Formats: sequence, structure tokens, C-alpha cells
Amino acid sequence: MIESVGAYAKEQGWDVVRWMTSETNYRARSVYDRHATKSNWITYQLKG
Repeated sequence: MIESVGAYAKEQGWDVVRWMTSETNYRARSVYDRHATKSNWITYQLKG
């Protein structure tokens, strides 16, 4: 699936695709670590 998203992004001319996951989602993160580069971004949310 990750490769398909990457191919689609390339077709669309996108420079980057980003997604979020939980810091404790170790299983998914191990997959992502094999296919993508972890960014320096930290995500915040403000609830109203």
C-alpha cells in the first residue's frame, strides 16, 4: 500500500506524502521505518 501511495504521489507531482501515527504504535512504525524517513515534525492539537 505504501508503494501505491508513493506511485500515486509521483503521478500527481507531489514532492512528499506525510502521515501520522501514534508514538506507541510500534508495529506500524516498524513498517514505516522500512519505507519512509521519519520527519522532525511534532504534532499538536488544540481542543475547543
